[in-house]
Amino acid sequence: MEVNKKQRRRRGVTTEHVFHTFIYKILKNISNDIGISIKGMTIMNSLVMDLYQRLMNEAKQLSLVRKTTTLLPETIFAAGRLLVSHPLHTQLVEFTSQIIKNYSEKSGTAKTSSATPTSVRAGLQMPSGRFLRLMRQKWKQGVVRSNAAIAMAATVEKIVMAVLEHAERHTRESKHNRIIPRYLMLAIRSDECLDKLFPGTISSGGVLPNIMPQLLPRTMLKHGDDDM
Repeated sequence: MEVNKKQRRRRGVTTEHVFHTFIYKILKNISNDIGISIKGMTIMNSLVMDLYQRLMNEAKQLSLVRKTTTLLPETIFAAGRLLVSHPLHTQLVEFTSQIIKNYSEKSGTAKTSSATPTSVRAGLQMPSGRFLRLMRQKWKQGVVRSNAAIAMAATVEKIVMAVLEHAERHTRESKHNRIIPRYLMLAIRSDECLDKLFPGTISSGGVLPNIMPQLLPRTMLKHGDDDM
């Protein structure tokens, strides 16, 4: 039985905060033969919303310092610079700059239809239009430029891509074909930049494999010494 819009609102379920389809498209661009579990998709969606909230909070603080009421893409870039450390930040700057350049070039051509979504014109998988609506709801003190929403979508997409690339590698090393919360935890904790960005506990992710040498069997220690 389908749930109507009124029942969804009562339950607190809104499609504005769900990015499952777009996360799946990013994953398929990385690897076509690797899937993701329902729990893994829920965790990725939570990471997207957490990252969006933190970027908006940083942008709000920067606007107070600069005494501006208009949210510009430069403010989003500066917020990402405060959250993301090197070397992921360098890749993020290159990616977002290229996305903004693509959008400005395609928006200036006469062949581009006005009905074409801004995310398609920019070459993004994440929906910049949905981010624009969310940002306008949160940014009460002024105007939100459309370029700022594209910068937000590009920043989120690049970080999601980085997490999924590491998770896909751990999934292949385990000889599985589906990303589960365990591999997302390993993907984030194995990368220094992602570990600083998402320091919280990941549900059903387990812990890092860290066994003291004194607890290992003697046979394993002996083989390790032989390899050296």
